[in-house]
Amino acid sequence: MPDPQAPGAVVQGSLNGVKPRRRLLILTPYSPKTLHGHAADDLGKHLVETLSEEFDLHVYAPDQVESSSSTVAGGLITYHAGSAPRPSFSRHLGVFPAGLRKDWSRDNTREAMAVLDRVGPDLVHVEYLQPVEALRRQTSLPWSLTLHDITSRVFAQRAARSKGVERPYRWIEHLRALHLEKAVVRKANRIFTLSSRDASWVRSKSPDRSVTHVKIGIEISEEPWSAGDCDSSVFVFAGAMWRDSNSAVAVYLAHEVMPLVWKTLPKAVLRIVGARPSPVVVELGQDPRIQIVGLVPSIESEYLGAVAVLAPTLVDAGVLLKALRALACGSPLILNSAAADPLEVTDDVHCYIRDTPESFAEKMIQISRDPQMAEELAASGRGFVRTEFSWRRYGQIMTSGIGG
Repeated sequence: MPDPQAPGAVVQGSLNGVKPRRRLLILTPYSPKTLHGHAADDLGKHLVETLSEEFDLHVYAPDQVESSSSTVAGGLITYHAGSAPRPSFSRHLGVFPAGLRKDWSRDNTREAMAVLDRVGPDLVHVEYLQPVEALRRQTSLPWSLTLHDITSRVFAQRAARSKGVERPYRWIEHLRALHLEKAVVRKANRIFTLSSRDASWVRSKSPDRSVTHVKIGIEISEEPWSAGDCDSSVFVFAGAMWRDSNSAVAVYLAHEVMPLVWKTLPKAVLRIVGARPSPVVVELGQDPRIQIVGLVPSIESEYLGAVAVLAPTLVDAGVLLKALRALACGSPLILNSAAADPLEVTDDVHCYIRDTPESFAEKMIQISRDPQMAEELAASGRGFVRTEFSWRRYGQIMTSGIGG
């Protein structure tokens, strides 16, 4: 009997007139089997379950301790072992962005290339930018890529905020990322982005490339937010708190927004929720009105218990799942334009979009004092995500695009 893992193997059933399932290899820096404390925990799980309905699926990711197989409703998923990333000082040399080495080291590239040779897939799909290094010698195999944000743009904004000797290094990182992204969008057969803004960027760099804007899904909470069940003095900001982008927002809220809120609402509390808070974030907790919570069992419970969710961003970092989750909970949401644009939400209808500390604080105070206004806004936002952000639609678009 032929080995079903061998390159070119015929899937049983094709001899009876059934179309054989193609073999798809997914390369991702974030294993769907592991909790990472950020958006990949939701995205990876839904992606592999959906694609397994159409393809014989193989997944390589760092830190998958051992190879294994998992049966889901769609079919069999084979996970290939990957070592934990081991970034070294040498990552700062060369043309590959050093910032991407935290989640994907050179060892991971070598392992992914070995899996590629061993599996012999018909198609390859890459999640995020890091794993494209493993395809550098691949010239004929069809492959697709999901850009969760535009890394060079994020790096440019980080460089613009940096100071001193760090500044030139950050600009070098931006140029490395820009060089990589330009090369990638010209080579991939199909590119997916999570926002129309990012899709426009890709088209500007490679006008003839096939680009699809696909909206991710979100689970709608069964019991929506209610003004009567929340604490009108508590505001929550959540995210992976070891990330520089989230640390910067936490500092912005604590130092620039909350002092304005406290002038009117002296008992207001800012809850900062998320795994592995950085030292900068931990230090904010010296103020008793700022609670550094860390990892929680349910982010939805945090959202449902707060008078409003705060989700601004200081970098153009693609779609923020934290904002979608707030809308799905039916929680009042305040964010800024950088966070709102990829979601295509409407100000004063689905959420509040405010871009200055003064206007941000003003809306926080208003929500705290006017529960009826907050409930109307929250219900509208919840209806919006129910209609626009469906896992089923996301899966159909991804399956059709990768398979096409």
